[in-house]
Amino acid sequence: TYPRTDSRYITEDIVPTLPLRLKSMGVGPYADLARPLLQKPLKPGKRLVDNSKVSDHHAIIPTEQPLQLNSLNEEERRLYDLIARRFLAVLYPPYRYEQTTIITVVEGENFHSRGKVEIDRGWRAVQAVPGDKDEKDEEQLPEQTLARHKKGETLEVKSGKAGKHKTKAPARYTEATLLTAMENCGKLVEDKKLRESIKGSGLGTPATRAEIIEKLIRTSYIERQRKELVPTSKGIQLMDLAPPDLRSPELTAQWEQRLAEIARGQGKRPDFMADIRRDTVQLVQSIKSDSSTYRADNVSKSKCPQCGRFMLLVNGRKGKILACPERSCGYRQPEAEDFSGKGGNSRMNRRLMAKYSNQEELETNLGELLKAALAKKEQG
Repeated sequence: TYPRTDSRYITEDIVPTLPLRLKSMGVGPYADLARPLLQKPLKPGKRLVDNSKVSDHHAIIPTEQPLQLNSLNEEERRLYDLIARRFLAVLYPPYRYEQTTIITVVEGENFHSRGKVEIDRGWRAVQAVPGDKDEKDEEQLPEQTLARHKKGETLEVKSGKAGKHKTKAPARYTEATLLTAMENCGKLVEDKKLRESIKGSGLGTPATRAEIIEKLIRTSYIERQRKELVPTSKGIQLMDLAPPDLRSPELTAQWEQRLAEIARGQGKRPDFMADIRRDTVQLVQSIKSDSSTYRADNVSKSKCPQCGRFMLLVNGRKGKILACPERSCGYRQPEAEDFSGKGGNSRMNRRLMAKYSNQEELETNLGELLKAALAKKEQG
């Protein structure tokens, strides 16, 4: 009912409506999952119900409106499935398992063996989707059942082999993982008080985070490579140029902390704004005095028809475009219309068509010859 909310809690007045919500959504693939919850009283705990954690709107949950899956298209159904399964999962019991770790000492070296026995699937029975595979599971040792042993027991090693594994570099961000990182950027803040001030807010808002990413793509600071987001040379150079304060979420955390103090009457708005202006002036002066030079690696071989400078190949809303680097000029054209190749500029094409047609008098002998040739071709 309110897709912009980032709350993960519901309020106490929602609790009495939970059975009706479960009944309304308990059709199709959700029928067997909702049935056990409807057969006993629901007692959601503090991890789900907390009035103090809800500001504008509670968490996104199914409404009491009867579910009609046939009326949803593929994308709507997939989105609803995420919401429905998370809603059911938080009402299910915990996932319970017994884990055993055995440390075996061989020739003074410690070898770890881990085993896990599942007792109750709990909420995992709801979240599990056939065919899905958790990326983290691939890096973990395979689960196994271990026999019980006593501390200090001596065992015989019957066989052994060395496994070959490769370390993996951190995965590049996708749009989904970057949105999550923006929301949970407080994890990168070392100061506990500052970390607490940014908790629950993060960088941007639920309504602006996606647009921030799109703007970075439009302005060629990052680019999409399949599902991954990759920094461009321009973006990397910007990070080298930007002062450390601007590259850290601590600055946002400090602002959030001071804004919270103002809200509690412990700070003054004019003082905060004065500090913002002072810091901005210092940051701009710092960047201006930096001796680093920007080197564009997207310079094309095409010259701007307006000012003669070599144009840059950049991302446009409908694909690659050539743009003049001179802001006062601002000339742009599609990549296909390249003066160095076969294309040609559409504005110039219109001028040529107007010049070498019946729309105006031609000024040169060559023009007269072309006009006569065109007329003869049309007649013949």
